[in-house]
Amino acid sequence: MLVRLNVLLRTDNKSKVDFVRYANEPTYAAHVLSDASSSDNEELVLLSLQLMQRQGILAAAPTQAAPQRLQAKPEQADSPTPLEIPKQKYTGRLR
Repeated sequence: MLVRLNVLLRTDNKSKVDFVRYANEPTYAAHVLSDASSSDNEELVLLSLQLMQRQGILAAAPTQAAPQRLQAKPEQADSPTPLEIPKQKYTGRLR
């Protein structure tokens, strides 16, 4: 993916990515990817966003449904806890 990013940046901005510096300096990587994401080339923008997400530079935005899933549902008093469920010897077909 980095090689593809380098090729697209060379054709679009005439700039070159230093891979050693990219790997060792997170600020340089963030700068290169932010420059790439502001390009007019759609493939370059998508590639830079994918790399940002993989490297943790771009945090995934939480959706509205995510907080609702995290809320605990009230447990019923009659339902057995996982420790109380007896383990069955056969879980497949009957013999």
